[in-house]
Amino acid sequence: MIKLLIVGMLAFPIHSWYDPKCCSNTDCRSVSDDDILDGDDYVYLPLGLHFPKSMKKPSLDSKYHVCYGSGMLNGKLEYHPLCIYTRQGY
Repeated sequence: MIKLLIVGMLAFPIHSWYDPKCCSNTDCRSVSDDDILDGDDYVYLPLGLHFPKSMKKPSLDSKYHVCYGSGMLNGKLEYHPLCIYTRQGY
């Protein structure tokens, strides 16, 4: 049982530094630099989600992390931005 838990933790790393006010470990994921467009807003290109600069938080590793929720609206799955963790010093 313990081996299964350790393997699961390695396969799905949990970032304990995610701010619970903006997201939880189920809402946030690290993403490739190529998935982020930095302009007036940060845009997560695969979903076209815009993250205003006011949603920016510092990433504690060298990766971008996007946090978004989802829900059904008029029978269609919709995504909404929660916050974005940006790389620091790059």
